[in-house]
Amino acid sequence: MRINALPDYEPPLAEADEERWFTPPASPSPNRTIRGAPREATWRLVTLLLEALEGKRQVSHLHGMLPPAVYEGLLTRAKGNGRTLYRLAHLHTSEVAPGVVELAATIRIVRADHPDSWHAKTCFGRMEQLEGHWHCTILRLIGF
Repeated sequence: MRINALPDYEPPLAEADEERWFTPPASPSPNRTIRGAPREATWRLVTLLLEALEGKRQVSHLHGMLPPAVYEGLLTRAKGNGRTLYRLAHLHTSEVAPGVVELAATIRIVRADHPDSWHAKTCFGRMEQLEGHWHCTILRLIGF
């Protein structure tokens, strides 16, 4: 079996265009963190992410919780049209080092008008604990 690295899901922005594409939050907010045990913290982060994708939560609520590139990508993906439901099917966490957790989540995507028909997508990421708080350092949404 041969495993190849996946390419980044979004191309890097040219430095001249970065300022043009950066979307600041509605009001300045400090970095937000998540408290609790590693599994609960990762579950909370993924749940908030799915709520934003579904339109039940404003994307700006996640500003400071996600790495800047992920936040910017989420702004383009969160449609919130009410026709698509996102459900967390499986969440796997692994503490790879003290204070470092990697996560893999399977998301079930269901169209509201066809509740019996669904497909799955995945996301993976890494969270690090600093001063008792969990910070998301990497998060990749695959196929969203």
